This record gives sequence, C-alpha cells and structure tokens, in this order.
Amino acid sequence: MFNKKLETVILLPIVMINIVILPVRNLSSQTMGIWSTEENSNLDTKGIYKPDRTQASVIYLGNPFKDRYPDNTEWEYARNVWDMILWNQKIYFGHGDVARNSGPTDIWYYDISEQNFINEFTADEEQIYRFREFNDCLYIPGHDPTESHDFGNFYVNKGEGWEKYRTIPVEVHVNDIFIFHDSLFVTGSKGIYASADSGLSWYNYGNSGSEFFVFKDQFYCEGNPHCVFRYNGSGFLEENVHFLPDNHNLNHIMDFKGSLIYINRENLYTASDIDNYKMMDLFTGKNPRDIIIKEDTLFILLSTEWTDDCYLTEVFSTEDLESWHNEFEIMTSSFALSFEYFSGSFYISLGTEFYPDTNSIGISGSIFQIIPTRSLETAERSRLFHNYPNPFNTVTTIKYHLQKSDFMTIKIYNLNGQEVETLVNGYQTAGVHYVKWFAEGLPSGLYLCRLHAGDFSEAKKLILQK
Repeated sequence: MFNKKLETVILLPIVMINIVILPVRNLSSQTMGIWSTEENSNLDTKGIYKPDRTQASVIYLGNPFKDRYPDNTEWEYARNVWDMILWNQKIYFGHGDVARNSGPTDIWYYDISEQNFINEFTADEEQIYRFREFNDCLYIPGHDPTESHDFGNFYVNKGEGWEKYRTIPVEVHVNDIFIFHDSLFVTGSKGIYASADSGLSWYNYGNSGSEFFVFKDQFYCEGNPHCVFRYNGSGFLEENVHFLPDNHNLNHIMDFKGSLIYINRENLYTASDIDNYKMMDLFTGKNPRDIIIKEDTLFILLSTEWTDDCYLTEVFSTEDLESWHNEFEIMTSSFALSFEYFSGSFYISLGTEFYPDTNSIGISGSIFQIIPTRSLETAERSRLFHNYPNPFNTVTTIKYHLQKSDFMTIKIYNLNGQEVETLVNGYQTAGVHYVKWFAEGLPSGLYLCRLHAGDFSEAKKLILQK
C-alpha cells in the first residue's frame, strides 16, 4: 500500500505533474520464483504466491490506482491495466473501465531511474486502452470520452507534455491510432478516418475497425465484425483473406521478421503470407495476454487460470518462432494482462474480474518487477512440472524439462497403482516439452503422473474432476 502521499508540483511548459513517492521493496526470499501447489495458502498480500524454488526475483513496485479509488468498490475502481509501454525509460500504464464509467483517467508512468510513480496528466476518457509510438512521440486513442459524443479525442506527447486533440467528428470510441506514409489514421465505431494535417481535420472512409497493422508494406485495419480492410491509397477495401481464425477477437497484431504475429485468449498465431495462419501448439491450453518485440526478440506473456483465484503467469521468448525460451513463471492471485521489458527485467501488472457476491474486486493494478535469476531450461536437473489446469475436467497439459536427451516415459496411474495410460514412450531431446492427457472415459478422482528418464524419476498428483 501507499505510504503517506508526498506531493510535489512541478511546472512544465504544458502540464502540471503530481508525484507520488511509493516504497520499492524486495519481497522476502520466500516470495520469489516458482510457486508450489503444496503452499497455495501462502498468498502474499500484493498478489504473488509464495514459492518453493528461486527462479526469479519479484519486486512489488506499487499500485498507483488504489490512491484514486480507495473504496475498491464495483463502481469506483479502475479494474485493469490494459496496456503498458516503455517510452523514454518510463513505463506508461493504460487503465480504467468503460463498463463502469470510471473516467476521467489519470496517465501514470513508472520512472525506472527514480523508482517512483508519477501522475502526469488526466485524460477525459473512461479508460486508456492502448498506446502507440511514432516518430519519438507517444499517442493515446481516446477510447471513450467523458464529454459529449460530438467529437472523439486523441492525445500526443512529443516529449514536453500531453496535448489533447478533440477533433474527430462523431466518433465515440477511438480504438486505435496509426501513422502510415506521413498520414495520421484512427479507427473506431463510426469509421476509419485519415488526416493529412496531424489531426486538425479528418476524412471518413467508412467501415469500422479495431486495430491497425502493417504487413509486407501493406496497411491493414482489422474490421468489425470478422474482416480485414486494406488501404489502397484512396480508401479501405475489404480483403478476402484467410490469415485470421474464425473466432479471432485478436489483438497485438504485428510484423516479426516477415511473419504476422497476433494473439487471442486461446493461442498465439503466425502467418507467413496473407492467405493462411498457423497456431502455435506450444501454447495450446494457455491464455496469451500480451506480446512485445524488443530488437530481434519476441516476448509473449501468458497468464492461465490454474485453480480458483490462482494463475500461472509466465513469459516466453524467441528469435525465430521455432525455439522458445521460458524466461520465468510465477503464480499470481489474478491474471496478468500486460507487461514490458527493460534491461533484463520484466514489468507486469495484475488485472481482475468483478466479484458480484462481495460487490468488490480483488488485487487490480498491482505492478511488479520480475528479474529472472535462473532459466527453467538450464535447471540443474530434469523436472516434472505440475499439470495445468489442476483440478481439470477431461483434458490437462503436463509440462516437463529434460536436462539431457534420453529415452523416457510418462505414465498415468490410479490410486491402486494400476497403469491407466502411457503418454510418452521414446527418445526425446533435452529441453522443455508438453503433453496432453485426455481422460474422457475415466472416473473422477486422484491420479499419479510419473516421469522416468534415465536415472531420474518424479511424480505429481493430478485431480480429475468432472
């Protein structure tokens, strides 16, 4: 929680800054790294479960949003941090809630060098859903104005403070903003707009969309409903493409080394051309939340419900979309919705759902710094991880790490010691692997999963609950 609020008013050319100094402290050694199901009652009050192994250092940075919404009620609390972006060695947070009309919304950032949170500006929006960076400037599309709906807004920070532009005609929800070929584009519920004078006037091309992206030098807008519009220089035409899954609800669409990358809450997808897509089997059964690109590396944040009020939160990285590196994994009391990376550290924020039985929500907006201390793939020994989800209903995923290539088996046993099924039986290479267990025809109860690889053997309990 906050110490007593220390306020410093600093006069800048455009805005007044309100600085709140927050304590930055390391959690105890018992609250670092990988959580064990045997310790699921040991929940740190900030939202990180106490672990049994040290794989990452966890630093609680604070929760600036609780100062504005102290009652933590259904109507007054900004429930999620929708987006995070690193800009000028500051991490900006997009937060708020259009469903509960929680605006106006403060623009907060975390100053990495000073280690404090700064309230830089107040946007006249119910929430800040997305940031974009172009030409060393930071942009915010006005997602839902607190003012009349005669005009929509967008905001620009050129390094000297925020400027508000209330110029987009009859646009209530500005979903995205983009610069392509020196023109400024926005898309929302009323159309796709273009401006040749930096947002002072606009032309409406019609249609509507949710997110812009560039792929192979072509400019696109993901449309509503399931469709894609391509910009041809004079308008946006609907394209008959097959690189989006039918139940897409996609976000974070971007080009990574010539492949289109995007996620929904079910998987990570890649497309090498405009007519097909591939789902990454590695993340089947998990819940991708965010992806970012840093130089030659793609990072993906996954936060998957493990049990009630418990989420497996992890980050993977890749340089070629073939080999993936598990940066860290921790257990959190709520899902992580967005993240950033800077100088060897990951920064994550927790979101939460509304609990109607208590008329309140849980830990929301807590910000953590995660410093990986030991790669899961380079652990000193082989390891069988806990399955997820657990308990499960008919299907669960089992993760395991082999220290070296070897002949190995994974078998399932019932409580009588009888073998139920052999999941793996053969030679496998060193590294992290996954296998699914489909238990449709078996009764509910406790089962044992055992891994044998050379001289190594480990077992975990699985709970089938139909």
